[in-house]
Amino acid sequence: MYGMGSVGIRKGRGMAQYSDVTAVVLDIDGTLCSLTHGVGSIYHRLLRAQGLESDRIALEAAVRHVWSAFRDTYLNVAEGYRTTHEREREVWCEFVQRVCEAANLPYGGDPSVVASIYSAFASRAYRRVEAGATEFLRQAQERGLTLVAASNNDSRSKVTLNELGLDPYLSDIVFAGDLGWKKPSPKFYATIAKRMGMAPSKILHVGNDRELDVDAARRAGFEAVLYAPQGQSSESAVSSFTELGVLLGL
Repeated sequence: MYGMGSVGIRKGRGMAQYSDVTAVVLDIDGTLCSLTHGVGSIYHRLLRAQGLESDRIALEAAVRHVWSAFRDTYLNVAEGYRTTHEREREVWCEFVQRVCEAANLPYGGDPSVVASIYSAFASRAYRRVEAGATEFLRQAQERGLTLVAASNNDSRSKVTLNELGLDPYLSDIVFAGDLGWKKPSPKFYATIAKRMGMAPSKILHVGNDRELDVDAARRAGFEAVLYAPQGQSSESAVSSFTELGVLLGL
């Protein structure tokens, strides 16, 4: 059982406090920033900009259908979550192609169409900063905490964080392709800790997926909190960056 009370936590002001944490690692998509629209809706807009017809509702349904069967491929479960930068690009382009084909788009296999959709996600055009994230990063940086963004997604997100104005607060931005492993591999977390030069117990990991960002992080010795903006707060989850700041005593 991986409890929240194992390392550096004391009760105060009605919430748990992380007294020994010296660094915070934050997931990117779904945590620091979110999509402005559903993935299928974004594909529809991008295709329309190229003069290509598509059905938004069909694309949204295709995204859901394809992802349910594609998730293990994305994580590379069969090879123990190993990855490279090259594989990350290939797997996302494959996902785009599968979605277009599932939506019965005749141009779904066109490499130029796939590449244009893939590349469009390397900007802030379809992303927004999560409410309170910038202020949290500013306060945490002023308090002297080391802040790192780490993602299972590929390096396109580095451009996004730059354009959203978040990278000045971050000492490092790390992707699965940099590490050679994807969450939930313990090597993803162990390599981050080694890269930071810190003991895992000094690091709080924050992300929006309980399996990948919380359970896996705790197994690797990290402290971990679920970011659940639509959920209820608890000792293992926060619904806002304000609450996360309270946990850290900011």
